[in-house]
Amino acid sequence: AAEKYQQGDEFNAFVYSYEVSGDNESPLLVLTADDPRGKGMALGGTGTFGSSTRVFKRRNTKGGNFQHDTYERELSNLSAGEGPISANVVAVSSHSNAVFVDCGVGRKRGKKYGGGTTKVLGMLRLEDIEGEMDFEAGDEIDVYIKAVSPQSGRFMVTQDSSIKNKKQKDLKMEKEADKRKDRLSSKFSIDINSVIGNEYDGVVKAQSKSGNWCYVQPIVGEEGFDLPVGVASISEGQDSDTSYSSGDSVRVRVEGIDEKRGQLSLTLLN
Repeated sequence: AAEKYQQGDEFNAFVYSYEVSGDNESPLLVLTADDPRGKGMALGGTGTFGSSTRVFKRRNTKGGNFQHDTYERELSNLSAGEGPISANVVAVSSHSNAVFVDCGVGRKRGKKYGGGTTKVLGMLRLEDIEGEMDFEAGDEIDVYIKAVSPQSGRFMVTQDSSIKNKKQKDLKMEKEADKRKDRLSSKFSIDINSVIGNEYDGVVKAQSKSGNWCYVQPIVGEEGFDLPVGVASISEGQDSDTSYSSGDSVRVRVEGIDEKRGQLSLTLLN
């Protein structure tokens, strides 16, 4: 059945299974081009499909050819942060806004898929391209491994050299931290980065059981904007045995965003 489809084809698919953490701790949605119930009936009970799904639209992608039977690296042995790796551009897809590259990576096929081996192309998304997306099939570029998902048989690459030697877990945490920062900043009329280093009076809302930090509401005053309740840590040199109660007045400095909690990060100054 796989021979009936080409890269860029559009057709109806059915949800076969879904696992919240099935793809390297990321959601994994498995689709099938044929009705898994074997009834030939579209979901919802209307419309039918024959023994095979009809391709509704075939998109042309600018691409080259590659061999499926040889490769240099096993997909399961790749690690995020590797690079730079020399890669050949195989296809440029305007539909996917991505470039597919051959890094000499492959994987073994399961017995139900005929066994043997197959080459796996890396996906370079538009957001991970340095400069303009001006590639053609056959171009040779340097990339870094951004993420590896052995279960779904794919991997992502980037041209951002700053990820070199970083683990996939760290990269994921950085991405989540950026999202939390954006969400936090969007709730207020200012960019949180613009007030980093500023000092404000504040009111303690609660102290942690460990006593190492407090929830503090900064009092901005008449500056025309508000700040959210933040996590305030005790500054170096301050007595760590100091106890705070709800309602206490304190002085705090804005440090940025607490990446683990996704909240405003503060330092207690008194």
